[in-house]
Amino acid sequence: MKLESSQVWLWASVVAGSLFVFASLSIAGSFLVGKQRDDFTRRFGRQLRELFIAVDPARLWALQWAFAGGVAALVLVLTESLLAGLVAALAAAAVPWVLVRNVQQRHLKKLRNQIPDVLMLMSGSLRSGSGLSVSIARAAEASPVPVRQHLEWLLSDLRLGTTLTDALRSFERRINAEEAMLLATALRVGADTGGPLARTLESLADAIRRRLAIESRIRALTAQGRLQAWIMAVLPFGVFALLAAVDPPSFNELAFTRGGQIVLGLVCIAQIIGFRLVQRIVSIEV
Repeated sequence: MKLESSQVWLWASVVAGSLFVFASLSIAGSFLVGKQRDDFTRRFGRQLRELFIAVDPARLWALQWAFAGGVAALVLVLTESLLAGLVAALAAAAVPWVLVRNVQQRHLKKLRNQIPDVLMLMSGSLRSGSGLSVSIARAAEASPVPVRQHLEWLLSDLRLGTTLTDALRSFERRINAEEAMLLATALRVGADTGGPLARTLESLADAIRRRLAIESRIRALTAQGRLQAWIMAVLPFGVFALLAAVDPPSFNELAFTRGGQIVLGLVCIAQIIGFRLVQRIVSIEV
């Protein structure tokens, strides 16, 4: 039996509309994925360059989402919960950011401890009659990584014709530490005014050393509080795993029912708030 012309037009309209919606969603999805990839590669690329890590951010982006998809699939198979799979995927996608943040903190700690020695090297070179650029170059040659890499970057900017003020501002922005800001400010002021820069750098090195020593003492005194914060944050996950091993019915009631998932969500929020509060209490600015 032949379809009436109105039915044919109806089915044609449905098919055309479906194809249009599918194409629109595909284009929008491709655009959003491309934009997220571009943002990731730009931000991550800048951070990796400042850490002197030779890794392609585009490849890292692909590995990030491949890892997140694998973790999500594994959790979904084990728990049969779409929510758990989504949370696992988001947590796995955050792993590169956490790793880079950890590397940045260790990188910054090394830099801050090395800056006083750089100041003393530059001061000695200035006292021997060398110019500022030569003093920076000699300090770079005698310094360990990572401060040597940052000084070489500074010298490279100067060789390319960048003014000392702009090069020092870039140096300060890359390191993003108060010690680097003090060093850059001292060099800018000394270059502009022509004062006793060698003595200024020595005094600054001594002040930074005392400041770092006080910070180290404070970290030692607050170590117990930081440890308690981490124990408080990790303990509920241990209890949750123990409950799954000892009492599976109660675990299923807590993990796979709406009421139990709401309770777990509230517990996670309370844990995050408590952890942040303890971290703020033990964080003392010098």
